[in-house]
Amino acid sequence: MAAPAAAEDLGGGFTVNGGATVVSDYRFRGISQTDKRFAIQGTFTVGHSSGVYGSVWGSSIDDYVAAGADAELDLIFGYKKTFGSTTIDGGLLYYYYPGSGGANTDFAEPYLKISQAMGAATLTGTIAYAPKQKALTVGNGKEDNLYLAGDLGYAIPKTPVSLTAHFGHSFGPSYLTIGDGYSDWSLGRP
Repeated sequence: MAAPAAAEDLGGGFTVNGGATVVSDYRFRGISQTDKRFAIQGTFTVGHSSGVYGSVWGSSIDDYVAAGADAELDLIFGYKKTFGSTTIDGGLLYYYYPGSGGANTDFAEPYLKISQAMGAATLTGTIAYAPKQKALTVGNGKEDNLYLAGDLGYAIPKTPVSLTAHFGHSFGPSYLTIGDGYSDWSLGRP
């Protein structure tokens, strides 16, 4: 259940939008962040016609995820531009867990997504690399994480139905992968 995104033109090439939703389970790269319970999520983005944007995205989480924190805030600064049927989106995402009791849980992750529209279908490739940081450790000092993913979206013509397919692989070891690399996948509707 999602609230409609509110969008407003601020002038000078700037826009602002946001929204809120309730989901049955918040999964991050295939791993439940809510112990398979619902989550309340919200987002707020300020963008510029040049392609530069800044976003804050937040979700409720279970306290086992980040040393007692009950929320995740993603602070995002990026650049997104479409060239014909190809869209490039890259930037830096900072995962912040307020209330983690001083534990080192926050980390930064640069990302790059390239999407190619082909009629009713869209293919997206994602690479996200979190360089060595103490928050990612599984007890071996600072560790890093590489995540590669491919997504396919298909809007069935003349219907309101869309389908999605996702496959990703997280290369570890790191806290993100619970020790070892693993793959995640999903099929469904957005």
